[in-house]
This record gives sequence, C-alpha cells and structure tokens, in this order.
Amino acid sequence: MIFAGDFAQLPPPMGGESASLYGSCDGMFASNKRSQEMAMGKAIWHQVTTVVMLQQNMRQRTQTPNDEKFRTALFNICYKAATVADIKFLRSRVVGKRAASKLTDPDFRCMSIITGLNVHKDEYNRLGAIHFAEETGQELCVFYCDDKLSGAESTERAPRGRGAKSTVCFISDRLRQTLWSAVPSSSDKQIPPTLSICKGMPIMIRTNSVTELCITKGQEGTVYSWTSSIAAHSKPVLDVVFVQLVNPPADVDIAGLPHNVVPVVRTSTTTVCSLPDDTTVKVSRTQVEIAINFAMTDFASQGKT
Repeated sequence: MIFAGDFAQLPPPMGGESASLYGSCDGMFASNKRSQEMAMGKAIWHQVTTVVMLQQNMRQRTQTPNDEKFRTALFNICYKAATVADIKFLRSRVVGKRAASKLTDPDFRCMSIITGLNVHKDEYNRLGAIHFAEETGQELCVFYCDDKLSGAESTERAPRGRGAKSTVCFISDRLRQTLWSAVPSSSDKQIPPTLSICKGMPIMIRTNSVTELCITKGQEGTVYSWTSSIAAHSKPVLDVVFVQLVNPPADVDIAGLPHNVVPVVRTSTTTVCSLPDDTTVKVSRTQVEIAINFAMTDFASQGKT
C-alpha cells in the first residue's frame, strides 16, 4: 500500500499528541471502540517499511532563489537539521535588517499574519476587515449564519477545555444573539457565526468542496461578489460567495464567470459552540464556509509559501 503523509507534521490542534497516530499512550488502553481503532492505526503506522521524502513543493513551482532557501531552511528545521546557511538566511529576514523587507511596504498591507492562538487570529481578522473597508472606501456587509439545534451523534473526541453540554431545548432569540456575537473559534469547526465582507477582501476557503475546481480547504482568494437573501430570523444570509482564487494550483474557467473565479455555496454542518457560561451547545450551522484572511493560525499555515 502506498499513501501520502507528513512525518514532520505538528500534532492535531484538538487533543495534541493524544489524538495523533504517533501518541506514546496509544494502544495501552482499549476500553472502547475509539481506543481500539487508535491501537490498530498505530500498529498499521509502524508497519511502514519505506519512506520517500519529496523534495519539491508543488505550491512553489514558480519559486525564486530566496523561496528555495526558505523552503530548504523550514524543511531542515522540521528534522532538527538546520545548517549554518539556513540560520544565516533566516536572520537576514528579520524585520529591521537593512536587507530585509519593510513591513510598511504596500505588498504587506493585506498579507496574512500567522498567530499561535485562534483568539488572536479572530481579533486580527475583525480589525483587518474594518481597516480594509475604510481604506477601500467600502461598507462592510454583515451576513449571519442560520443555527438549529442538532441531535446528531459525533464520533469525534470532545476537545479538552469544552464545558458541559447545555440543557437548552430550542434556540431562543437571546441564545441566537449570543451565538452571533461569538468569535469563529468558539465553534469547534471554526465556522463563523457572522461574516463581515466587502469586495476585494482577502479570504480563505474553509471546506473541501470541489477539488478539481480548487475549492479546497486552505485555498486563499479575495471576495469577487456574492448573492444573499433574508432568512427566517429576518437577517441577511449568504447564498453564494464568488471567490477570485489567489495562486491556485491550476487555472479554473467556469462558464459565465471570470478566469479563476469560483462559487462557494453555503452548507449545513454540525458543530459544537461554546457559550459564555462555559456550557456547550450542538447546532447545525448553515453558512458559507470561508474565513476572513488577515490572519491565520500556525496550523492553517502549514504547506503555504
């Protein structure tokens, strides 16, 4: 069997090493189905006999010499094998150095900031959206999700730090307002309760929809246009967001749309939301799964240039 994997990838953000294939405790206890599956997965993982290390990043087909130096340095760091040349190059990129770029350069105005925490990412994106609208002379259009209580059973392990399950039986107006006022990271699936967008704003697609059209999770782009309607809760909701892809792995041409513009439609996904009283509620959230992209977490940045 041949499969693709990343032996230097960071552990999953939810659960850390305890949720990864290479967890040291996997297989020690098998008191439930999930533990048994983890033990079997670890056993299969340890049957790998040959590892082929890929040296070319397909997202950097048009890379510059500096891009190649940066890629090589990051690759070596993953395996604790950084060279003197790697360290010298990375130090040359430190802000303030004469040879380094200046953060005040126009090229960095809408560049995404990599953060370590989701709450920081959410605040950077909120402020970035406001500043972008002001600088481009546009008005932010706010679109809301449509939440319904969900009774769907989840096979995923509950993330640490989540509170007890709420006893609510329906979504009242007060609860709906609470859900809308929350940040995207209050949902375990990172689905934004509201989206404040305008044309040209940097965004990131957050779902794998149509791979052959480059509508994949992590693909970056800008807002080209959208269609919307009024939901039963009397608030505007997005129907479709048309995204102008940025550096897609392949060119996309859809009849009736400009070059590299793709439609991202709203979907319904079961997600667990944290409430201010430290309880959680499981809802079926209907929203277009995109995220404002003035900042992203270190996990979301993996594999990007």
